[in-house]
Amino acid sequence: MANTEHRTPITRVIEQAKKNMVIALLVSVAILVVVVMLTIDRRTIEAIKQMRLGPLFLALLLTLASYFFSGLAFKILADALHKKLSVWEGFEVFTGASFINLTTPFFNIANLPVKIYFLTNFDISYIDATAIVATHAILSVWFFLLAPLAIFVTELPILGTTLGSTFYIGIALIFLITALFVVFIIKPILFERAISVFIVNRLFKRVFSLEKLEQFSNRFVRQIEMLNVGLRHLFRQAPFSLFAAFLAQVFSWITIIATVPVILMGLNWFESLPQIFLRVLVLNFFVSIAPTPGGSGVAEVGIVAVLLDLIPKYLIGPVVLLWRFTTFYLIYAFSAVFFLILVNMRRKKS
Repeated sequence: MANTEHRTPITRVIEQAKKNMVIALLVSVAILVVVVMLTIDRRTIEAIKQMRLGPLFLALLLTLASYFFSGLAFKILADALHKKLSVWEGFEVFTGASFINLTTPFFNIANLPVKIYFLTNFDISYIDATAIVATHAILSVWFFLLAPLAIFVTELPILGTTLGSTFYIGIALIFLITALFVVFIIKPILFERAISVFIVNRLFKRVFSLEKLEQFSNRFVRQIEMLNVGLRHLFRQAPFSLFAAFLAQVFSWITIIATVPVILMGLNWFESLPQIFLRVLVLNFFVSIAPTPGGSGVAEVGIVAVLLDLIPKYLIGPVVLLWRFTTFYLIYAFSAVFFLILVNMRRKKS
């Protein structure tokens, strides 16, 4: 019975991932079919025939490099907390968690608990794993503070539209989360008091005894204190490690964004590549906060909007197909292997 109870949460996660995968694939494939039908002509076939495989293989390597750099960031942060984690193990954790990540709405934040869960496979406590994942997430979103500059340089017609409002809200959330993060490090007692007030309230007192609520509140506050110690160490005593982890995450985003210009090079198109890179940077910002599983629909429509005035129409279909295949379909299957490996590792440890 105990074994069944232990497996239930993982089973539910896998079942939900399967449902999300079906939704993501149906939406993505349907839009891809429409895009191809509206943009294909005789020149598309000629472009595919002359396509070079070297740059396409490089695009795949860049996708894997993106996951490697995120794994490296995990390793750097773990080292700063005096925890043993190899680059390969960090790569395993990030890649395995991406199995859930790629088919969840708001996918850059949805799998944070999964990353924490997998980090504990390597003898890292939940508190330290939470500190590592939370810091990694903050460092990752800071990259998108470059998005306003990218919009200005490329003159994307976003500001003043519905997308512009979403963009402003997203940037504001980055600053808000950062502010809360800093307050948590400097004044954790504010969070401790807020949680204590929330837990020991009239509604919960009707269901649980005051003694149990106070015990639970004290345990929760103690965990906050321990988490704060780890975060304080990272931000006050390990600034070099923090900067190195941030650089690793910057390279992670750069490599995944660079897949689009590299795919275009494979299709023998070399014009406006720096501008395309910056536009794809902005697109990744919107895909990251998309309310659809894996950003499906938003990614396909977005990449068409980004490229339509910069490349010939007949190249749109091949670029969208190759981009989503490289960074979504193929990597989803790849991440599933690591997800199963990490889940089995956890079951054996238990």
